[in-house]
Amino acid sequence: MHHNLYAHNPAVNKGYVVDDAVELRRLCSRYNVKLAFTRHINAQNIMDPQETTPTTEVVTSSFCSNDQGYGVVRVHSRHITYVRRNFDMTRYLTDQEKENYTLEHFHKYLKDLQLGSISADMMQSELNKIHSSQAHQVLIKHHPEYRLYLEILYDTTSHSNLQVKIRY
Repeated sequence: MHHNLYAHNPAVNKGYVVDDAVELRRLCSRYNVKLAFTRHINAQNIMDPQETTPTTEVVTSSFCSNDQGYGVVRVHSRHITYVRRNFDMTRYLTDQEKENYTLEHFHKYLKDLQLGSISADMMQSELNKIHSSQAHQVLIKHHPEYRLYLEILYDTTSHSNLQVKIRY
């Protein structure tokens, strides 16, 4: 489903959780739904079952996010696994395409584009010109409520939000 079953981020969640989430979680409990895939926040995050709801929710990142993340799902006889991967197109570029800075550094380009979009949405035109880690620090300084969202958005290190195993 598109909207989220759970609130994944205390700073950014209004309008992201499905309107009838309480009823949907009740149905998930009633029918013992173990796994749900959603994506509305466009940032990779995995939440374990909450309270009486047995559902693990995997929020998948957008392929147009800075590292072009995608998920690999494997269905086994007694469990399902999900592992997040990222796509690196540079090895598929021709020699001529490798001369194009944007194509050769496509993940940086996407990250810069996203930082520019976030800053434009917040109407801070001075941030539109900044496309480095300094922009992230300025954004957090002026709008600390976006700190957690940006950590989730750009944190693709090996941590528990990148894979999950659901037993059934």
